[in-house]
Parts: sequence; C-alpha cells; structure tokens
Amino acid sequence: MKESNRFRVSVDGGSPIEVELAQGIDLRQKVDGNYSLIYNSKSYDVELIKVDLETKSLDLVLNGVKHTCQISTALDITIQEMGLLTAQSAKVKEIKAPMPGKVLQILVKNGDDVKGGDSLLILEAMKMENVIKAPHDLNVKDIKVVLNQAVEKGAVLIKL
Repeated sequence: MKESNRFRVSVDGGSPIEVELAQGIDLRQKVDGNYSLIYNSKSYDVELIKVDLETKSLDLVLNGVKHTCQISTALDITIQEMGLLTAQSAKVKEIKAPMPGKVLQILVKNGDDVKGGDSLLILEAMKMENVIKAPHDLNVKDIKVVLNQAVEKGAVLIKL
C-alpha cells in the first residue's frame, strides 16, 4: 500500500478502517457545494457540516444520515505505529523521525522543559512541513540533529 495514500477513518466512534485513495474512491464537488462520493462502486451524497482541521474530524451528512468522522493520515498512522500516541509514550526516551526528511527548524534547545503537544522541530518530507510535537511533558536532554540535516525514517532526533 502506498503510504501517502493511506488513511484511517473512524465513523461515529466505531473501529477505524484503512482506506487507500487508489482503491475505488472518487470524490467530486457538485454544483450545489455538496459532494458526490463513489466508494467500492457505490454512490453516496455527502454534505459537509463542520470540518475541524486541528482534531482532524468532520461532521457530515451521508445519504441523509449525520455522522462524525475521525481521519488519520499516513503520518498519523506512522506516529501511532511508533507508539508515540499511546499510554506507553510516557516511557519514550527519544523522538525519532516518522519518515525520511530534512530538518528545517529546531524549536527547542538542550535542557528545555516542554509540555506535551509543544512543537519540538519541523521536518520537511515530500515537500510538506511536518511539526514534530512532544508526546508528553519532557526535558530535552540532547538534540541529535542540526539544521538542514537529512534524516532517515527512525533516526533519533532528540534524546529525552
């Protein structure tokens, strides 16, 4: 499965399903501003009610029934698979690159105390800037990268 086309979607709090854009999904905006979705050869009318980019959730009406959806991008999936979003994240001793890229900005320095969710550095990957955030409250022990450094997936960026 091509990672950049991989998504997980959870509808109304249900179990997430994996979706790949190439597998029979066609989404087109109609003249009235709503959307027509074709998925696995079935057609759906979609009206977007609310989109929250911060929480990656959206409220929509699908064929007349209201739903709340949670979207996980390929990056979200990779971060989750690395264990950075679980209760085990409190045990994380280092921040690793979730994908290959280039270090654009380092937003902390050795010795800094940061809160969970604070931005640590910005990694450019596939022409997109990805903000790497603290998984929990932590102290920056050792920054292992420098500006403009190319890193591979899994490379240690910061020791905690």
